[in-house]
Amino acid sequence: MSFQVVPAVEEDINHLTDFQFAAFGDDSTHRILYPGDRSSKAVRANASERTLQSWRQTPEMHIIKSINLGTGLITGFAKWIFYDTLRSEEKWNVKPTATWAEGHHRIVAEQLLATTAEIRGRIWGGKPYARESLRSCHSPDPVV
Repeated sequence: MSFQVVPAVEEDINHLTDFQFAAFGDDSTHRILYPGDRSSKAVRANASERTLQSWRQTPEMHIIKSINLGTGLITGFAKWIFYDTLRSEEKWNVKPTATWAEGHHRIVAEQLLATTAEIRGRIWGGKPYARESLRSCHSPDPVV
């Protein structure tokens, strides 16, 4: 089997969301960021739309996918944000919001996001770096 790593395209987003939920669906952080029945089409559509909006609004974001060259099927993906220039505090020290959540869930989600942002700020501040976790899994049932 041969594989190739290539940039993902917006049309891949639903397949990439399926991989993300297969890899992280039971993770407590994932449950906070993507509440509800994770097998629900509505929850996954919301997750896909949030990722797509973030991708469109973040020029530093790069999403790549692995493709099985024999079948053309997507076998995994990764999402990274590369900050390659110094950023002002005004740009990096932004309070995260969870506008997609409501009530207590919003409070918990924003606390989680604020904690990770504070840690990144302490470590890197506005210095160039890459962030985001690897979003990949090898599913027994690859998707096109």
